Amino acid sequence: MLRDRINTDTRYVRYKTLVGFKSVLPPQWEDRNFDDHEGYRRKEYLEYIAAISMENSDEWYDLIIRCAETGSNEVEVLASLIFCDFLCELAREKPDIVLAWRKSNNKHLLDFLLPVLNGLFNSSAIAEYKSLIASYLEKGEYLLAIARHFQVLESPPVEQAKMLLDKALANDDRPVISESIALAIKKHASSSGWIEEIFLPALQHLISAKDCRWIGQNGYIKGIETFVAQLSPDQISVVLEGILAAPEIEYEAEHFLALIATRDLKAVLDFFHQRLANKQEIKDYQAIPYSFDWLKKPFSENIDLIIDTIRKWDSPSDQFFRFTYGRLLRAALPTFTEEGSTKFMGIAETGLDQDINFILSAMPIYCGNPLIFPVLMAVVNRLSPEDARLKKVEDCILPSGMITGRIDYAYADAYRAKKKELQKHYPNDPRPRVKDFVEKCLQQLDRHIASEQRSADQQSAQRRLGLDE
Repeated sequence: MLRDRINTDTRYVRYKTLVGFKSVLPPQWEDRNFDDHEGYRRKEYLEYIAAISMENSDEWYDLIIRCAETGSNEVEVLASLIFCDFLCELAREKPDIVLAWRKSNNKHLLDFLLPVLNGLFNSSAIAEYKSLIASYLEKGEYLLAIARHFQVLESPPVEQAKMLLDKALANDDRPVISESIALAIKKHASSSGWIEEIFLPALQHLISAKDCRWIGQNGYIKGIETFVAQLSPDQISVVLEGILAAPEIEYEAEHFLALIATRDLKAVLDFFHQRLANKQEIKDYQAIPYSFDWLKKPFSENIDLIIDTIRKWDSPSDQFFRFTYGRLLRAALPTFTEEGSTKFMGIAETGLDQDINFILSAMPIYCGNPLIFPVLMAVVNRLSPEDARLKKVEDCILPSGMITGRIDYAYADAYRAKKKELQKHYPNDPRPRVKDFVEKCLQQLDRHIASEQRSADQQSAQRRLGLDE
């Protein structure tokens, strides 16, 4: 068979075992349901390692360089699982051979320096490993591989991590700087100095460059919870500054913010305040997300603080509240609850005139929710009958936006439903201003109902007569 003739080529069989993509393995010819591809390949490469010696190392070197040269994206994925593990295990078991190969400085082999370093660290050639790391750091070579290698060590040396970072900072090597941040987050508990000597200098460099990509790579990695718990208030401020210029607050950034919010929610709110101030300075800048995931819990547990904070920020001259602080309010408190209603009622009853303006800016966000009625009536009780702001209260009460139900009679039905709500909640309010206001609203609703009913009846009659234009 052609298959058998091809498989007589030992070099080809080894190649497809180490880096082959969707190769048909020998067990699959006998069992179509065989699916332990990874286990089979690992078993095979352990036999390869056992067979490699100084005598045949040149033959194996040629094959490994060919594997390293392959370079397709699909193979790279597989190589990260198989070929890299093969190199790591080979370096651990037979470091002398791998170290001899390294001296060739073959570019393709050095692309896989990371698994080689991982293997050498656990080998008998620890002295050679340390010398190799020191040499690379001194020359500023292969810093990315070393940064990633340090991340797999239980307790990497802070001094060498700092040397690596200093080289990266001097050359504005952003990938290495970002990996140094990841390294500091993962290893902060192993010894002192990771935050002060690695994390902060790396982050401050990226802040000065307005580069926020680090958060997408490091916002949700192992150890981040305990890392954030160890940050001082000043260090938290630096972290928030490092996220400030991000065009959007994506999933990883929000997770980081949520961890900070459990310690200092006010700092996170101030962060969003500053993002709103920066909105015009950065292209395609979405200062506030439409909704939150990770921040939903800390926000829902601190409704009073959120309302009080946004209340202080609000300005009477802000004509776009709905798209600025209002958007933050809606994202932080997507549902108007009893707790929120009670808080706003307290402000309406005892607040200053500017607080009334804040409420009238905030309530349209929650139009349609009956829990806003007590707040609005508390506002009415504070305003004189001639106050023009009563029109804003009416706008919150009367139906607007999307109307559902019978097409012709949708608005008439909506006005009837709103009238029923007012009559149910405020049949005979003891507050004179509220009572008068409700009566006027009911009269206005009656006029709207009559008008919409006439219009709907007319349209219905025209259709029956075939006169609808």
